[in-house]
Amino acid sequence: MSQRRLATAYLVCLAFLPIIATAPGTSEVLAASLCEHPVTEATRQRLASWDRPVVHAEIATAWTGRCDNYCEPIVDMAESWPSDHRWATRSLARRDRFAVRTDHVRQGTAAFALDLRAEDEAWEEGKYKQELRVAGNKRCRFGQEAWYSFSFRMDGDFPKTGSTRWIIGQWKEETGESPFLAQRFDDGVFHITVQTNHERTTIASAGRRYKPGIPPALRRAGLLRMTPARPPRLPDPAKGWVDMRYRVKGGRDGTGLIEVWANGRFIVRVTGKIGNDVFKGPTQYFKIGHYRNVDVPRNRFGHGTFHFDRFRRGPRRADVD
Repeated sequence: MSQRRLATAYLVCLAFLPIIATAPGTSEVLAASLCEHPVTEATRQRLASWDRPVVHAEIATAWTGRCDNYCEPIVDMAESWPSDHRWATRSLARRDRFAVRTDHVRQGTAAFALDLRAEDEAWEEGKYKQELRVAGNKRCRFGQEAWYSFSFRMDGDFPKTGSTRWIIGQWKEETGESPFLAQRFDDGVFHITVQTNHERTTIASAGRRYKPGIPPALRRAGLLRMTPARPPRLPDPAKGWVDMRYRVKGGRDGTGLIEVWANGRFIVRVTGKIGNDVFKGPTQYFKIGHYRNVDVPRNRFGHGTFHFDRFRRGPRRADVD
């Protein structure tokens, strides 16, 4: 049964059998269905006129057709090839360099491994890509709060190459601009950045190479505020598994919020204007893996394997713990 028909059938049943509304999971099904196929204005008015209480907050959100507070939970323990229901794999430049491996595992029986080497071919825009992207129909709206948790580690050879871009996880708007939140591994140093249009702020780092701090222009304008741990030091993923948890809410209007934990320890909180004023649509998407510039001599490129395990996403912290 299609999601549209499932939602319609549920509403009909709800009209005659209110007890169905209390069944576990039904509110999530309805919210997912109506977020993808929002109800019409006439239907909203008809539903609003019913003399019947709405049992679940999720149903109330779905009935309005806005879906502003809904971001479908996802869980992937990385024990089989990425499901099309969760991931898009078009950014895997080399499928033969993606594997489900059992030798490096954080939890369960297997984990994803994404390999990147100097001999790999760059994409047309001049970037090396070996990434997973959350499926298009699982995107969240930019500006709504979402929680993420996952475990990762980096194995390989990481020669010093300066600040050449090497992103290993990113949250993007529908834009060609920089990610509004990113995990980076430039020069073999794990660090995290947020973006305010063309201004980039390092908010945490595993080394001294990238020191956290708000750029002067943003600080003077009061556009970004940061509350770090003392110190906001990240673990080094080249030394073992790192368990990350993110609270993410973009905000071009100054209502943005990013909170980061690593290995169970609070790292940093950032609030203010987070995002890009140039965008094409209302959603955001998450990518994980390698995204690297090509301006590195091949004899200094090295190689890296990004190991990725136990991914969770949802609108509440309870969805990712």
